Amino acid sequence: MMSASEIYLKLLPSLQWSERKEISTLCPLHDDGNPSLSINTISGKWFCHACNKGGTPVNLFMELKNVDFKTAQRILGKIRSDKKKIMATYNYVDELGCLL
Repeated sequence: MMSASEIYLKLLPSLQWSERKEISTLCPLHDDGNPSLSINTISGKWFCHACNKGGTPVNLFMELKNVDFKTAQRILGKIRSDKKKIMATYNYVDELGCLL
């Protein structure tokens, strides 16, 4: 499963993640001209003060993609596992040509 910050950054491309306890951004659930979505970087929870909705990163994914919890978990798990595929391997040898 992806981390909270990875999910938020995927769902909210304009988000600038920081180590501050609270960060705010525009809410993608409604036409937002003033940053109303708050994310607690410690707990990973979000809350939109305009829509009066909140929850976990998975809840936000479910809202945005209009999917149930099980589907959200499957999609997010696949995205995470795709990132961990080995793309290439290399053999390293020392100065005598012995495989390290």
